[in-house]
Amino acid sequence: MAGDQATLSALIEGPLETVWVDIGDSVGKGQVLFKTRAVDSSLAVRSAEAALETSRAGLQELLAWRRSEEIDMLRAETARAEAEYQRLGNERDRAASLLERGAISRSEWEQARTSFETAEANVRISTERLLIAETGPTREAIQVAENRVAEREIALAQARQRLEDTSVKAPFGGIITGRFLNTGDYVRRADEVLEITNLSSLEAEMKAPERYTRLLKVGIPVTLNIESLLLQKEGKVIAVNEAIDLGTRTFLVKVAIDNSDHSIKAGTFFTAVFQLPPVKDALSIPTAALREEGGRSLVWVADGEIARRVEVTTGERADDYVQIRLGLTGDEQVIVEGAGALSEGNSLTVAFR
Repeated sequence: MAGDQATLSALIEGPLETVWVDIGDSVGKGQVLFKTRAVDSSLAVRSAEAALETSRAGLQELLAWRRSEEIDMLRAETARAEAEYQRLGNERDRAASLLERGAISRSEWEQARTSFETAEANVRISTERLLIAETGPTREAIQVAENRVAEREIALAQARQRLEDTSVKAPFGGIITGRFLNTGDYVRRADEVLEITNLSSLEAEMKAPERYTRLLKVGIPVTLNIESLLLQKEGKVIAVNEAIDLGTRTFLVKVAIDNSDHSIKAGTFFTAVFQLPPVKDALSIPTAALREEGGRSLVWVADGEIARRVEVTTGERADDYVQIRLGLTGDEQVIVEGAGALSEGNSLTVAFR
């Protein structure tokens, strides 16, 4: 299997605008491979930029507040409002006197009073505006403006990320090994578009028998034979699963292989030869003496002149010999030839050659 393999999906929903690669193409890390339509995302970025600019301008206006000439204008405006208030106050008093003498109508009096009350409200508003201009904005108002700027900065960053996500790049260098959609197809987020595989470094996976658990370690050299290519490759064990498969009594081993020449395709079948460390002082017997019955390993030995069957636990095999881990001490006479015809307790005649 390939060391690195990934299925690339669309990050933004929409029609596929361009797919620049096809199966078999070599690509480099960071290369743009396909793109969904970006017009909506581009407009969202422009809108977010405008909103942020407006918020920043509002904050700067609060921080700078009013220029001196603006404060002078507000003071003049307040003075005019107060003068108008005084004038209309006098008009209201005069109208009240005339109303008592019957010189004006009730509606004319109401109009004079309303004008005075309006002038009174204008004085109050002008005074408040002048006070705010002279004292500046409150801390709370500045905090609100700063928060608004921060929120719109985040919104702009999100909009820019969505725009960037319309283009999908290669996460690593490799070969395009799958293409599932074409230019113009409508894709939803997470729809698979391409598959990329790094074939320069492969990982071979195999199941090893349980008896090799103590011998197969990370770093052990391995020779891989690929019969379909008449090729041999050297590798090293990079991972050993410590768990035994209870069904097969095997465990998973992974071997790293250099495939920078791309001579091997992912999924190729192989056989492996592990260069195991030598076993010292091991007890072994000829392979021909070992019998397998019902999942048990058996050996026939001569107990004096009587045939006796002994169950053993085997270990490594090399050439025509097999290691015996349990069951024999090394002092027994092991029967090699003719063991298949023996039964427990058969009499033996020992012949020397």
